[in-house]
Amino acid sequence: MWWFIGAAGIQLIIAAALLRPAPARRATLDAVAAACVRGGPRAAVTVALAGLHLSGTVDADPDRPGAVSVRVDELPVRLPDPLQHAVATSLRTPMDVRAIIARPRVRQAVGNLLDGLTADGLLRRRARWTAAQILLAAVPLNLITAVVFGPRHPTVTQLAVTALALTGATALLCLPRRTPAAHALLVSLRAAHPLPMTRPRPPVGEILMLVALHGDRALAQSLPRFAREAGLLARGGGEHGGRNPLRQVVPPSPHT
Repeated sequence: MWWFIGAAGIQLIIAAALLRPAPARRATLDAVAAACVRGGPRAAVTVALAGLHLSGTVDADPDRPGAVSVRVDELPVRLPDPLQHAVATSLRTPMDVRAIIARPRVRQAVGNLLDGLTADGLLRRRARWTAAQILLAAVPLNLITAVVFGPRHPTVTQLAVTALALTGATALLCLPRRTPAAHALLVSLRAAHPLPMTRPRPPVGEILMLVALHGDRALAQSLPRFAREAGLLARGGGEHGGRNPLRQVVPPSPHT
């Protein structure tokens, strides 16, 4: 039995080493990056759409509920935010948010954003995070094997160590890609940009930061018509949709 418990312990140690975050190298975030750290690619694209709407570039499509379309005759040669530029240039026809995220330019822009956040120590590297998840998922199998094929009457020590290893694996499996430094940064930004809004109409930059940090609640306060008609609200709950969005599939990137 100790052989299997020892194997599970080694898996735990390797997984913990893989999940160890890199030192944080960024002290602040813009709205799109903050949204990506908080809510993943969909949240980042939502903030990009909000920025494009506030600049008069896009609006909810009147003929297709839940879709967005371009509302200018000609786009600028280059929008200042890479994700906004990718979204705007991908809207050749009206699209909903899911279709926008799937566009190649948007996927590439989101991938670059994730790369930058990873390099700055705000997200764990995806390859290491995935490898750790696989190792941790195998820990219960080792422990079940130890119980089933081990001695008929295991000692209290063996059972206690088994329970401890299982608890450790469960705790590590619950860790998101977001690092503690990223969590602390989000907390400080939320304290600096609280809801409800204290002014009738904050500046555009403040609106985008509020949407990035508070999600649906800020959208409903600042851009109610656009958010409702473009299908940006009520997709998976208030802030994180009841689960960690950075546990979901994100656009692949060759650098993570």
